[in-house]
Amino acid sequence: QPGLAGPSEDGDWSEPFALPLIAIHAAMLPTGKVLLFSAEHGVPGIHGWLLDPASLTLKNVPQPEPWNPDCAGHSFLADGRLLVSGGTLGFNPTRGPKSAYIFDSFTEQWIQIEDMRAGRWYPSNITLPDGRVITISGLNDTDGAINSDVELWDSKGTNNWQLLGQKT
Repeated sequence: QPGLAGPSEDGDWSEPFALPLIAIHAAMLPTGKVLLFSAEHGVPGIHGWLLDPASLTLKNVPQPEPWNPDCAGHSFLADGRLLVSGGTLGFNPTRGPKSAYIFDSFTEQWIQIEDMRAGRWYPSNITLPDGRVITISGLNDTDGAINSDVELWDSKGTNNWQLLGQKT
């Protein structure tokens, strides 16, 4: 039964603590740190921080400007890096950028990769068993319509986006 092993194995609740952002996204990295990022949700500016859960210390890891990763899709690559696609480009209509980045969990740096064919606001990334990533849906960068492209990122092969299938 859960909870019988004790806090060292099952975890333990602690008192809340303050953060310098409202974390819309969080990713537990293979290093044990947690990448937190968001933008403008009650705290002005675009924010990226690494949280060390053991010490509760924070390190600022700002995203490359002018990219806003708020409402992006993200999933891990086989080597522990985090692929982050799309984000927020603007509202009225709501639109997402073509931008895509990799957060290197080990160097704690953002790396820009090739843009997707069209923007994506709130896309979904799906890591496949072979390590490639499919990115689907999201609102585009022009009129806020649904992006029906299905794109594939292959960091071991072409190291770029490949369009799968055709729009209907």
